[in-house]
Amino acid sequence: MERSHAGVQIRVPATANLMLDSTDRTSGATADNFVISKKNSLLNGFFHRIAATEAVLDWGIPNISAALGNNIFTVSSGAPPTLDGISAFSAPTEVTVTLTDGFYNVSLLLDQLVILLNASGLGITFSINNTNPAAIYLEGTAAFTINDSALATQLNFRLAVSPEPVGYRVVNPDLRPYTYLDFVSSQLTYNQELKDATTAPSDKNVLLRWYFAYDDVGFVVPDDYGFPILMGYFQFVNRRVFNYPKQIRWNSAQPIGQLAFEVYGSNDRLVSDSIPLTVTGNQFDWQMTLQVSEN
Repeated sequence: MERSHAGVQIRVPATANLMLDSTDRTSGATADNFVISKKNSLLNGFFHRIAATEAVLDWGIPNISAALGNNIFTVSSGAPPTLDGISAFSAPTEVTVTLTDGFYNVSLLLDQLVILLNASGLGITFSINNTNPAAIYLEGTAAFTINDSALATQLNFRLAVSPEPVGYRVVNPDLRPYTYLDFVSSQLTYNQELKDATTAPSDKNVLLRWYFAYDDVGFVVPDDYGFPILMGYFQFVNRRVFNYPKQIRWNSAQPIGQLAFEVYGSNDRLVSDSIPLTVTGNQFDWQMTLQVSEN
């Protein structure tokens, strides 16, 4: 008689969601450094994996501000120093202009700089030369020098050479306040045996890293001078789904209790260490979905 063979029953592992919201913080005033605690454990169950499947970032921190130190711009009359360090002018006049804190794309920023510089009394008339779409210049009616500053570095000026205009060319500027944020919770990565690593000076185990870049390249639009308007140039709320999220090992006998969260910028500092976060001014919040699995 032919023996019958029974198939092996396959059961999909059970999962549950742990929904996090920085506005639910029970201690800590800012979304980059706070604690969430409840009378009971946040999550109980015999699960073995945690993964951050989606995150929403509600970003309201201006990319140009006194807190970031990139709101001032200084120029001097006269040509830049020669290789021997001697300027063509012995006593250049220097002026510093200050930008109002806010969200700027490159074209808005350059136009505002021209307005402020022309009102500074330096004696040079400034303008933006955009006759060639492939090259944008901060132009002057006389030779001038752009002094070192955080903003000048972000705008990435290059001294124009003849027959270019008398001024500086803007090359691949980047006005983002951060290139990424790292979301950290040591209580959730406590059991993680396979550690994260980075090329930065210090390593952290992270829940996820949020890059200030759009998933869809087609979403990036140019400003009036053709420079891309990057994430962080304006206030936004953006949701990001992680199709294959990082899998964090968990001890199945350990419940999830009080949780502390920290958010670090690409400068390896808490956001509030660089930018004072206030209810009426600089602010951000975030939400995150963590999926736990029994396998």
